[in-house]
Amino acid sequence: MKNYKETLYWSAQIAFWSLLNAFVFVRYWTVSRHGNLIFWQESISFTVYALIGIFCTHEIKKYLGKNVFSDKTKTSPVLHTIGIVVFYIITSSILALLYTKLCNSVIYPLLDINIPEKESIDHRFNFLVENIIILLSWVACYIPIKVMLELNRSNKERLILKANLKESQLNTLRGQINPHFIFNSLNNIRGLILEDAHKSREMITRLSDMLRYSLTKNDFDAIALQDELEMVDNYIAISKIQMEDRLQFEKNISINTKEILIPPMIIQMLIENATKHGIANIKNGGVISLNIKQEANNLLIEVVNPGKLASDSNSIQLGIKNIKERLALLYKENASFNLDEINNQVIATIQIPLS
Repeated sequence: MKNYKETLYWSAQIAFWSLLNAFVFVRYWTVSRHGNLIFWQESISFTVYALIGIFCTHEIKKYLGKNVFSDKTKTSPVLHTIGIVVFYIITSSILALLYTKLCNSVIYPLLDINIPEKESIDHRFNFLVENIIILLSWVACYIPIKVMLELNRSNKERLILKANLKESQLNTLRGQINPHFIFNSLNNIRGLILEDAHKSREMITRLSDMLRYSLTKNDFDAIALQDELEMVDNYIAISKIQMEDRLQFEKNISINTKEILIPPMIIQMLIENATKHGIANIKNGGVISLNIKQEANNLLIEVVNPGKLASDSNSIQLGIKNIKERLALLYKENASFNLDEINNQVIATIQIPLS
């Protein structure tokens, strides 16, 4: 796909400059050419002018792609565009005039071609005006096309994100809060009713809140961190009915982070993996630590649990892929997700930009 776009771009570049310079050349040759120059000499000159134009417009395209259409600019995109266009108009004019001067002072004398100074000045002035018009024509064609392509790309990304989030919601119902988990939870709560009726009612309420959360919050791209933490607390409380003292949970949450928006279910997914693939496989259990803080302009989310990475687990691989894809679609390359094993501890780290 990339090679196809490159081929199409360079084909369009060559065709554009060839047609424009052919038009200018024909008009120049039939109306205002230098009387002493022959066809092939003028052809070479206009080919050089076309190559200069291709070079300058390609640089404009690269700069706009990196600094305007990539959303990295901190100033007005319009000012950036005007500035770079003016810069390369001046650059192309200087290069073309240098080539003309080289011809007039070196090449033409060697070929015994004598061009009056006034005619040479007029020629350079006319070329300068035409060069500016041609470059502005290229910009006038390129920018609308690029804007349409960017809008089309953004629409595609939004559709992919919507589909990904929908798939995430289905995975949540099938895998994150799956029927097996609900079945076990209800069985554990049923056994708890005879021991502690008040606590069993509390667990039913928590389970109900989890189901409501999974059905409603996944329709949003982002929710408040505080809402996600309530979901996590409910999950831990219900899991403790079965694991009892084997499951310990610690939270270290910076107060100033609770209203920050994050993708829904993303922390809950990490906590569940830590529970299912970490604590559940250890006889004496262990502690799951959730650490959330703000570092510079990023939100840092860290989940630590005892255990080892089960690289062959399909559910873990699916969860990792889901998290990475959602972060990439929402934040592009500005967010990151890492899963490491250090000293018999599994550390999952998510970094999300705050702006």
